[in-house]
Amino acid sequence: MLKKMLLGGIALFLLVGVLIGVAFAIGIFKAPELVDVTNKWGDVSQESTQIVTSITLDNPNPIGISLGGVGLEVDIDLNGVDFGKGVVDSIDLPKGLFTTELITTIDNSVIPQWWSTHVSAGETTTVRIVPKGAVSLFGKRLVIGAPSITRTINTDLLSTINSVEPQELSPGPISITIKSQLFGWAGASDDQTTIKGVLIIHNPNVIPIPVTKLGFTLTMNGVEVPEGATDGLTILSPRGDTTISLQALIESGKLVE
Repeated sequence: MLKKMLLGGIALFLLVGVLIGVAFAIGIFKAPELVDVTNKWGDVSQESTQIVTSITLDNPNPIGISLGGVGLEVDIDLNGVDFGKGVVDSIDLPKGLFTTELITTIDNSVIPQWWSTHVSAGETTTVRIVPKGAVSLFGKRLVIGAPSITRTINTDLLSTINSVEPQELSPGPISITIKSQLFGWAGASDDQTTIKGVLIIHNPNVIPIPVTKLGFTLTMNGVEVPEGATDGLTILSPRGDTTISLQALIESGKLVE
């Protein structure tokens, strides 16, 4: 009895395989299509950062694809810097729309390399996402084709500290006015990034004022970067404006904190 049932099952399996092979050959069965791809941040630690990619597929066939027949992967790069690959070796794909998630784990050590490209490009990053996959069903392999997705990210991180609004300071019994403060990037590498600033200070007093040091501290995402400061002695001219240059270096390792 069991032997007959087993033989009958094998025969039925072979028959279904032949029918599906014919269906692929005459175009009844089609490859699943990629419908949508979205990304969000996952878990973040000192060593790594996750990107969670949601992929929606449409299986237009009248039956689901199971038996581990579907594999997916997503390559992600930012300004040409490889940020990793998300892989799902096998999933079951029901008929119709289906959404699955891939997790790409980024080694945080690549962040300084990307950061230097971002600053050098005027705080612009081109994100390139390449989804791809394949379906294997009863010996038939179909490639899931999808165009790469390109998106542009622009930031303006220093705009919050740039100002042309006068700010009065009172160091002791005298007062001075910072008429404007403008900062900009002055170079970036994988090791460090340079920020330069220009202050215009008005001294309303009748006497010159010596300034031995004038510094500033920046905080980015809660991380304090090294203090920037003037070089040497500066004399603020009486009843006039004085331009002062500042500089600060950001160590790339700080960006990972």
